[in-house]
Amino acid sequence: MGSTQLRSVPYALFAETSENPGNPGPQGEQGEQGPVGSQGLQGPTGPAGEQGPQGDMGPNGPSGEQGPEGVSIQSVELVGTELFITLDNGVVQSAGTIDVPGGSTVLDNSQYSFSFNDTFGQLELEITDPLILSTYIRLGVSVRIVPVSTGTAWVSTFATAYLGDPTNMSGLLSYIVSGETYNMELSFMTETGLMIINETFTAP
Repeated sequence: MGSTQLRSVPYALFAETSENPGNPGPQGEQGEQGPVGSQGLQGPTGPAGEQGPQGDMGPNGPSGEQGPEGVSIQSVELVGTELFITLDNGVVQSAGTIDVPGGSTVLDNSQYSFSFNDTFGQLELEITDPLILSTYIRLGVSVRIVPVSTGTAWVSTFATAYLGDPTNMSGLLSYIVSGETYNMELSFMTETGLMIINETFTAP
């Protein structure tokens, strides 16, 4: 039998080169997720943002523990050229020596009259030396009393006491012990310098 060669028909040639495809087929199923890619390079730092508004104040914290009790100065006394400081816990400390204008003079018992009144617990003192009385005696007397045996010193300042007149200085009733002997150092200022009286007395 003989053979005949097939030739392309015009429609088929048109369909092959047509710009109008046919209707799309249905969407296929979603494929599996691919592997994670490698991390890219870090980008440049962005500009700083604006400062935000101030937040609300937080609650108060708990109170701290109370600190130790402090020590204050109760009195200051000048004995000769040495300055003594008495603290409110009864401790007496020397603050060193200072220069006193006019120097200091220790009086003897011919220049004054002294006694201890145990009924009222007071020191009774009168300056009798005319030379001292003729000078300007400043207000204020410092007294320091120390037991001869042992014990804490009693220190006091009588800021308004004037030794140009007989003077009573009280406040010793709760300190003095019957039968105990005490050394007393008393000082006051005049225009010629510091005057010091040293005495010893025994409580009845």
